[in-house]
Amino acid sequence: MKKLVMVLAISALSSQAFAADTKLVGAYGGVELGYSKVESDAQAAANNLVSQVGGAVTVTQDTGVAIGRLFAGYNINENFAVELGYIGTSDVSQHAAGVAGNNVAYTATANVSVSGIDYSVLLRPSIASGWNGLFGRIGGHYLEASTDYTATAASTVSGTRNVSGGGFQVGLGYDSEIAENVDFRTSYTYYNSLAGGNGHANVFSIGVLGKF
Repeated sequence: MKKLVMVLAISALSSQAFAADTKLVGAYGGVELGYSKVESDAQAAANNLVSQVGGAVTVTQDTGVAIGRLFAGYNINENFAVELGYIGTSDVSQHAAGVAGNNVAYTATANVSVSGIDYSVLLRPSIASGWNGLFGRIGGHYLEASTDYTATAASTVSGTRNVSGGGFQVGLGYDSEIAENVDFRTSYTYYNSLAGGNGHANVFSIGVLGKF
């Protein structure tokens, strides 16, 4: 009987240890909110307008954009995870007002937003290092940039232009436990070739994730 009790006790302890280890493996999901500074091309836009219609123009542009990201992933083991995300941005607005060479006044407004998916592999140090919350990210993305524009002079012209394309992403982050199976995440990610173009973004974000 004593041997049976000992075997059952060892089995129970082993099961608990195994359950603790399996928290390192499994699915998770969460949400992030981020910010990125926008590169200003206001002067280039002004120069382009003047070259086309003459006269003088003043152009203003937003300097930053808010970014939301929903993500889901799977921890393969303590060192590797795969992750898929969907991102969307607030509008970046650009306004122009000027007088053409023929003395006709005009205004123009463009609002640009970006949305799409990203995918990546997360690499972490071993738990024994004490830095398992730290991760590096490498992967790609496929994004679409949508521009709504309106121009008014003698008449009003408006429309929408969409462009899309892919690029790569790299980043760093840290997940710190705030409750059982709930982590707080801080991260930095660099996206190149936004919507397949020449633009890029340095995104700083915070978020929460739950492990399943």
